[in-house]
Amino acid sequence: VAFTKLSARTTIPKSVRDSRKAECDDSERYDLGGQGIEGFSLGKGRILWSVPCGAGAYNAWSKFYLQQGNAAVVPHPFLGPERTASDEDAHSLVNASIEPEMGQISTFSKGRGIADCGTAETYTWDGMRFVLTKLLEMNACGGLIPDFWPQRIKTEVVLPAKAKR
Repeated sequence: VAFTKLSARTTIPKSVRDSRKAECDDSERYDLGGQGIEGFSLGKGRILWSVPCGAGAYNAWSKFYLQQGNAAVVPHPFLGPERTASDEDAHSLVNASIEPEMGQISTFSKGRGIADCGTAETYTWDGMRFVLTKLLEMNACGGLIPDFWPQRIKTEVVLPAKAKR
């Protein structure tokens, strides 16, 4: 299910800026003034906020928050085999690439700079939540590009058929 990126002129809620200040120690150095914050309409009054938080040598991370209507934002977890909702950083993704027209967020956590080890994940919006639909993982840094990494998870999101009237 596709979702929509909000206009760059959209006002970022105070609760998003407060969460950034409280949870992103490195955010001012990495994203001066919060200019990289992006919002995405998920439908039904839900907005997903992507907040750049910091960067290292070859990885950058963002935290994600969900807002329902005018309510304050809450951390939005991305769940998987090693991620549970109770994990402190379950709402943090590394090198996230957001593709609204595909309804997906992809990540690529590099184990080292040449990107021959680490994890690559794809989360797909099913209209209610983001589902882990692909997980590639290479623990040994042996010179293989991600095209040749073992795939641990592959899931397809199947939406219910619309009822005919």
